[in-house]
Amino acid sequence: MNWGQYLAVYFEESKEHLQLCNQQLRLLERQLANKRAIDEIFRAIHTLKGMSATMGFNEVVQLTHEVENVLDEIRHKRLPVTVALIDYIFHVIDDLEALLVSLERGHSEMNGSGAAVFSQQSFPMGREKPVETHRETAPLLEEEEEIIAVMDFEGHEQLIIEEALIQQFDVWRLDISLRDDCQMKAARVLLIFRLLESLGEIIKSVPAAQELEKEHFDNLFSVIIATKSDRCSLYKAIMNISEVKEVRVYPIGAEKWSRDESLGASIIEAENPAEQKVQPITKSIRVPIERLDELMAAFGELVVGHQRLEQLALEIGHAELLDTVTDIANQATEMQSILLNMRKVPAESIFNRFYSMVRRLSKELDKKVRLVITGASTELDRSIMDEVGDSMLHFLRNAIDHGIETPDIRSQYGKPPEGTIMIRAYESLDFVMIEIEDDGAGINEEEVAKKAVELAIVTPSQVEIMSVQSKINLIFASGFSTAPQISNISGRGVGLDAAKSMIESLGGEVLVHSRKGTGTRFTIKVPL
Repeated sequence: MNWGQYLAVYFEESKEHLQLCNQQLRLLERQLANKRAIDEIFRAIHTLKGMSATMGFNEVVQLTHEVENVLDEIRHKRLPVTVALIDYIFHVIDDLEALLVSLERGHSEMNGSGAAVFSQQSFPMGREKPVETHRETAPLLEEEEEIIAVMDFEGHEQLIIEEALIQQFDVWRLDISLRDDCQMKAARVLLIFRLLESLGEIIKSVPAAQELEKEHFDNLFSVIIATKSDRCSLYKAIMNISEVKEVRVYPIGAEKWSRDESLGASIIEAENPAEQKVQPITKSIRVPIERLDELMAAFGELVVGHQRLEQLALEIGHAELLDTVTDIANQATEMQSILLNMRKVPAESIFNRFYSMVRRLSKELDKKVRLVITGASTELDRSIMDEVGDSMLHFLRNAIDHGIETPDIRSQYGKPPEGTIMIRAYESLDFVMIEIEDDGAGINEEEVAKKAVELAIVTPSQVEIMSVQSKINLIFASGFSTAPQISNISGRGVGLDAAKSMIESLGGEVLVHSRKGTGTRFTIKVPL
């Protein structure tokens, strides 16, 4: 089976799970006793681990397993929630994000990424749970009654089942039902098959694998598997895959597995019945940006055809034809609006990742920084999301490193010890405006000009005729940096220059406004 075509689904869903983890970790940081936040993080990490195991990304599995162990200790009150512990979880989430980015770009899994971050710490872990040996007790059938499923087997399939039972394997029939709103049934089936192949040997499926891959089935299919896994483990593993609605598990017994009668089915319920409440489902579908580009191009041709038709209608002077052409024009305008909105996604998807970065850098620099975001629902064209997000990272790093002062210096100037960085997003005419503003030291234009002269970016005579704003704009010059030494945060003189160039390549611009002692505001302006 070809798994490469489903990697995009895996990476998209993985990012969503990590985004949820970051959101809930920020909540947990404010409310250390918030059990719901802990449970949400645990579920997201557990699901990501199952997905990664299915796709064969072993380092992601190991890293998520480390986090899962710690979260399980917290859930069972064997490990207290502390700020230090939250720091380590944030760190591993960052490692996971970096690892997934590396894998998405086609690189092999990274060595030494941080999978052992917890094992190297002195947390009083209650017990270790190996990835491969975790088992839970499944609900038993009444009086251990054996259930026989109805299914016709070929001769070779009967031999395989007989041999599996002789070798002390369990043989199960799994009736798996996908959700009605499942958009990529073949992808889900392939994920399930990959999972089951890692747990045992698939003997038979109905419909056959080829038919399943072509989506020649409704929502239900059946699989016979020989495995050492118990009923509950199989159920939980499959239910961890997105868009699986229900799993029915039938054991096939040693003496009478080939009987053609059915005595019923065993449905395994969740441990907490409250979790079985039906949640409202928002139906959506993931569409590659290339397909939207093709659709937009086809629409452009439609507009050209409409203009030609309108011209002919005017030449003929046919009233009814002109009315029809006008209706088509109105519908085309509405279609254009719908197409443009299809390409948009909330800026929240890039903003949420900044919390962790700001948190980490402020600790590295011994500063107290609070990040406040407004307008996260503002929508951007998805084709420029990554570029805008990468550019914003440079401005944020600059604000933390050069803008926000240390607590003792802020106190000397009558400021609160904790600095604030504001991110605001809003629409203005045909543009999206994103502001990154800090309440730090501001930019000293004279120091900037002096440093620019030292770096041979400008001459002293040029500086003499520069305005205040022109001197401030020198921070965007290639190679400019006021950092005394190169670090992993700044000092190479490529950050702001690269960020500005990237935004301009998108048809946008970057503006900067600063007042000494008050703060600095960078404004990114990109087409809507």
